[in-house]
Amino acid sequence: MVMIKYTKKNQRIAYILILVLFIFSHLSMTNTINGREVDTFGFTDDEINRTINNINKVRAIYDLPYLSYNESLNKTAETHNRYMEFNKSFSSIEESGKTYFRGRYPWDRTTFNNYRKPYVFELLNNNISNYTSGLNQLIQNPYARYGILDPLYEDLGMNIYKGYVTYLLGGKSRSNQYEVVYPYNQQTDVGTIFTNKYILNPYADVKTNTFVGIPITYTYYEESGIIERFNNLKVSVTNVSTEKEIDTLIITSDQDRNINNTIMILPLKSYSYGTTYQIKITGTMTFDRMIEINGVQTNRKAINYTSTFTTASSSFTINQQAYITRSQFVEELMKTSSIPKKESLEIIFSDVNINSPNYKYIYTAYINDIILGYENNMYRPNANISREQVYTIIIRTYEKEYGTIDLSSSERSIRFTDKDKISNYALESIYKAKKIGLITDNAYQFNPSSYITTLEFNNIMEQYKKIIK
Repeated sequence: MVMIKYTKKNQRIAYILILVLFIFSHLSMTNTINGREVDTFGFTDDEINRTINNINKVRAIYDLPYLSYNESLNKTAETHNRYMEFNKSFSSIEESGKTYFRGRYPWDRTTFNNYRKPYVFELLNNNISNYTSGLNQLIQNPYARYGILDPLYEDLGMNIYKGYVTYLLGGKSRSNQYEVVYPYNQQTDVGTIFTNKYILNPYADVKTNTFVGIPITYTYYEESGIIERFNNLKVSVTNVSTEKEIDTLIITSDQDRNINNTIMILPLKSYSYGTTYQIKITGTMTFDRMIEINGVQTNRKAINYTSTFTTASSSFTINQQAYITRSQFVEELMKTSSIPKKESLEIIFSDVNINSPNYKYIYTAYINDIILGYENNMYRPNANISREQVYTIIIRTYEKEYGTIDLSSSERSIRFTDKDKISNYALESIYKAKKIGLITDNAYQFNPSSYITTLEFNNIMEQYKKIIK
């Protein structure tokens, strides 16, 4: 046994060592937690910006004020998600005394986080794969759509935590009057079937045993005037090719207290794929007070609106701004490939059902070393897939069919401004994708970790098909 003589100097050294070890262990633990959360949920500031930009593209059609990211709203959304997850309560209302309580209502919570604008609109969703798809789901619902497109709002924050997602819009006033119809004029790739993801369901009191189309809304946003009633209202939605009017149910805001200044047009059947429809609305709206319209004081305004929209050509092309999932990607790639498809009852991934329609494509890619799984024998079929992963898997498929792509030293270079962000495993595939003409590298960002939308995937596959002809 070695005896150590304790002195004040030794004691000071011991304290310092303990402090250093504590700080190191704390930082290590923090980094591990952050790393795990990023790996599990994969949500970055780029996705928030992309989501805001997508909504702003729609708002721009009607010259609505653009939405901007707001940190206070983002922080409020984060704590509310944690409240919902911890207390297992999917609701906008928080109960005092519970963990993560920050205020009973959304406006109480935003005030707690120093957001000073008076108007707040909260949207909740769950079990989504990313911010954009979650908001795209919500905008299909007339009640949620009213807030998302309301010119009153100018700020947006969002957060996702363990499947719970909160969007918060904030603002102070409407400076102008806006006539807003959705789907907007000449909109394409409109979904054929409505799936409700909001707390209010426009079809709640409608008896129907079939799928229904996405509701259409006409909204007149006005700062002070509330529409008391609609007079002589005539509404039609017509299939342009057959000239037949589809069956709809019309609900106006004077009949529904959950929405203002709006005509809801509810299709009673799903739309047809690849079909153009014409919306026609005429009538008069009467306000509860005198308002100024084009410099004239009045309490009435005529409606005379006509527009068209076109549905997606297939279920795969619906909402091409949505991100493609890992299972969708592999299925479409394997269908393009000449690699023989293999049927099997072998369970290769714990989260992929062997009876699912895309199982043979996942199995075929797996046994040909084209795809790999994650830890715990999982594939994550419904997760999104990043740009660098897409090119890596496409190149593996190409080489499986057509042989190895040899690279010279001069061909191992790219000019992307963010090339240092490309993962080591993907770099060789990016070089090869450039060589065969699948990508062109210029002095712009490649964004290797960004998710691929179905639209971008379609463009990539079109180019790939040209290469392998």
